[in-house]
Amino acid sequence: NGHPEPYGVKYWCVGNEMWGPWQLGFMQLKHYTLKHNEVAEAMWQVDPAAQLIGCGQLGVINERNDPGERRDWSRAMLEQCGRHMNYISEHFYRGKNEKDLAAHVRQLADSIREKAEGHRRIQRELGLLPGRPIPIAMDEWNYWHQPYIYGELGCQYDLSDALGVAVGLHEYFRQSDIIAMAHYAQTVNVIGCVKTTKTRAFLDTTALPLMIYRRHFGTRSVPLDGDHELLGLDAAAAWSEDGKTLSVAVVNPNPGPKEIRLAVEGAKTAAEGRAWIIAGDDPRATNDSGQQRVEVREQTLRIDEGRLRLPAYSVTLLRLDAEPTKPAP
Repeated sequence: NGHPEPYGVKYWCVGNEMWGPWQLGFMQLKHYTLKHNEVAEAMWQVDPAAQLIGCGQLGVINERNDPGERRDWSRAMLEQCGRHMNYISEHFYRGKNEKDLAAHVRQLADSIREKAEGHRRIQRELGLLPGRPIPIAMDEWNYWHQPYIYGELGCQYDLSDALGVAVGLHEYFRQSDIIAMAHYAQTVNVIGCVKTTKTRAFLDTTALPLMIYRRHFGTRSVPLDGDHELLGLDAAAAWSEDGKTLSVAVVNPNPGPKEIRLAVEGAKTAAEGRAWIIAGDDPRATNDSGQQRVEVREQTLRIDEGRLRLPAYSVTLLRLDAEPTKPAP
């Protein structure tokens, strides 16, 4: 495109959804595994440092378009292309569960966990784990439902979708031993978190958790214990890279407020911190070009006697200054 120098791209997908007959270049699995290895070797000759992402899809047996083929696509790629990839991609999308809000919010996390558990099982069977794992690059994931009101596949998201994205992020933290990267797809209009009209651009609801976790959540995951799941809550915590700040995030998909008690083992935390809260009275609340009904509210939040109050239908991300009483894990 006329750019004078290479862009220095590090990560390369060797094809996209090649298990799907809608893709340009789709072919039978037995042929595609050969092509992947051939292309990977050619790419590494040009740039030995390139990080290559093989095209996987757990559970896909494409017998209709690949007669006689009964192998799982991801398993076959791991078996025959494992030494020609640094990562293996997985994709998933989930629709709207109109009948059960809690189940709708859990959908992304359930799919993330299924992918992680499936790969652990297959990679153990193939002898890749524990010594030579091939991490997952979840390079497409999102909710995808109708109606389309922002052009092609431009569905509108609501507060319940934002809650589900936050719970999905929590599950990625929990499965980070096998999932090395995850990329929300897509960005603008087409099942995107940014929507546009002819004159405006604005943040759809799913952009909000992606934004606050990227900016304010820690990088070193902290194990949690407690009865928050019995309350219908989903929680995650992490230290900042320097070990001076603890972030705690809780999703409350319930119609009423909840309260939990925070007890931090191995650190002394401040009595108050900075919080970013996404909440609303109606889980079907949406944003559009004229009105932002779902927003991020930033505030100082005091933890009275360790109690953290969580609004109904909310994501609460809290950052607390902390002084470890023993080295942070």
